[in-house]
Amino acid sequence: APASGPTSVHQTSTSISLEWSAPASYGSSGADANGYRLYSIAAGVDPQVLYAGPATAYEQVDLTAGTSYSYAVSAVSDAGESPPTGTFVQYTAPSAPTGLSGSDWTTTSFEVSWVAPDVGAGPAVTGYTLYERVTYEMGDVGSSTGVPDDVLQTMLSEDTDTVVVDKIGRAHV
Repeated sequence: APASGPTSVHQTSTSISLEWSAPASYGSSGADANGYRLYSIAAGVDPQVLYAGPATAYEQVDLTAGTSYSYAVSAVSDAGESPPTGTFVQYTAPSAPTGLSGSDWTTTSFEVSWVAPDVGAGPAVTGYTLYERVTYEMGDVGSSTGVPDDVLQTMLSEDTDTVVVDKIGRAHV
């Protein structure tokens, strides 16, 4: 029997992580699978073996952002190679937005803007996550952060001039 899958467990803009499940045995011979072949499937080209070995997971790297990639997997046993699974198609994540900038600063708010990535023929971007990082110069950091002065002095001796204080008052160099 062929292996089940593959499925994608994680994608970045330059990689796709795949996994699949082992079959109980290969056909009527009862021989257990002792390896797998993961194939890259592309139109007009013979399938290319990306991986051959005993693992049930593989990460393909050095890929292009927002691009589709197609895969199939077969099980290998002492009885031979199973037929491949059906083709599985997965897109890499889009590249990161560019041109991040802030404007209209007040004491309580500001606007953030960026240029959306080009997704080509890939699926549309459905949302963004904006992360906050608060950075203080050493002259701005004091007891108001809740970080003890002796900790700040230790950080200063570590050849740095920037300390990041998170929302709950933990300092990081």
